[in-house]
Amino acid sequence: MITLTLPFWMQKGELAKLRRASQSFWEKVDLWLQLSLTKFDLLTCDLVFVDCVAWERKITRLDGEDEMIYRRRVHYAFLNAQDAGMNRGMFNIFERLGVPLQGILERQPNKDWDVVTIELSDDALSTHKNLINLLVNTYGATCRRYEYQVSTKVVQFVHVGLMQWSHQVYVSTPPPPAPAKPVIPINNILFWAYA
Repeated sequence: MITLTLPFWMQKGELAKLRRASQSFWEKVDLWLQLSLTKFDLLTCDLVFVDCVAWERKITRLDGEDEMIYRRRVHYAFLNAQDAGMNRGMFNIFERLGVPLQGILERQPNKDWDVVTIELSDDALSTHKNLINLLVNTYGATCRRYEYQVSTKVVQFVHVGLMQWSHQVYVSTPPPPAPAKPVIPINNILFWAYA
């Protein structure tokens, strides 16, 4: 805001009071103008105004959708429409809305040519399932079928170290069995004795 100044011979008396009143009035006018300009920032303005702009842009709020994601959808609606249908555009759309996208795979072997696989993390798909379905239906290519693939990254550690040992083999054989000798026949039954 510009500070009003008067020449030194007018800085006393009633003119000084008039300068202070004018300064206060123009500061209020400046505040009113800045306040109306902040209403056009869709990320910070009242939700009623966001709903009006969303109606103009044909965006409906999902049940249970986070308010900030809804504001971003309305704010970036034109850019999202420009990026629709392209792989890089889908990455940009998901990034603008804060949904992590790991990859998009097209024309994979052993699958139909029109199947597009969207790789997501498990928590992103479970948290934003309705939003992801809406984004794919709205901004995906019309001649493609989309499927989701869940990838989970696991952090593993491998410890490397020196390992030493000594190795010895001892072979033992059982002793040969003792020959059996017939001993005394009793009632035509032979008893065998072992030595």
